[in-house]
Amino acid sequence: YAEYQATVSRFFPLPPLPAGERAPMRPVDAVLIGWFCVGLAVTFFVDIEAVLVQRPDLYAHPLMHARPVWFRAAIWVEVLVQAPFYAVAIYAFVRQRSWVRVPAIVYATVLLTIMPIVLAEQYFGPHASRRPLLVTAVYGAYVLMPVLLLVRVWSVDVFASTPLAKRKAAGLAGGEAA
Repeated sequence: YAEYQATVSRFFPLPPLPAGERAPMRPVDAVLIGWFCVGLAVTFFVDIEAVLVQRPDLYAHPLMHARPVWFRAAIWVEVLVQAPFYAVAIYAFVRQRSWVRVPAIVYATVLLTIMPIVLAEQYFGPHASRRPLLVTAVYGAYVLMPVLLLVRVWSVDVFASTPLAKRKAAGLAGGEAA
């Protein structure tokens, strides 16, 4: 594993976990890790441009063109709060760290709080999109993924199915009888 990791993790090397300490990754965890990676990319390649680029006339999207104050504030929350969470969450889900539960709940509830505002503006506001089906297709994931994340971190011990967690729960230290 260490040799394999050295060839694929040149940029962010992680020390290998001892054998038997990590269960195989669940498909839902892989989906969430993918979501967090996409979130990082969207934040730094698309959204940050909405607050840094001084020419809103470059955008065809009415909300990106108008850039109301609440929208710029939401983008800054994404850049300063959500993007760091994405990086932490990638690490935590790859390494199966249950401490990610509280940050994940905060992230999901923040996103589920702001999305009705964004969607209401997109559908009914003065800067409504002319393509509501596209809005639904793009922004639907920003509602579904936080719900999926909340369901995934519902348990206090998010990664309780790992063999080490099972041994600790059974009162066994390092696989030996207590």
